[in-house]
Amino acid sequence: MTFVYVLAAGFSFFSHKKFTFFYDGDILKSGARYVIAHIFGFLLNWVILNTFVERLNYQHQIVQGVAVFVVAAFLFVVFNLFVFKRQ
Repeated sequence: MTFVYVLAAGFSFFSHKKFTFFYDGDILKSGARYVIAHIFGFLLNWVILNTFVERLNYQHQIVQGVAVFVVAAFLFVVFNLFVFKRQ
């Protein structure tokens, strides 16, 4: 499972780099920023789940369903402005 996640994340990084953001900058810097962005995306997802499921008692399926789109939008903005920013 972990191997597949790392493989998918690597594929996603190179796909975004080449096809989504057309980035040709430093691969090590953008790679490090990519990992940082995903850590913050994970934390955002956790905060959403913790707040709405654990504290406000919403159904976790609905909260996670909404959180998928919130985190995806967050990551797109962070990738555009931080990870693959234009020089």
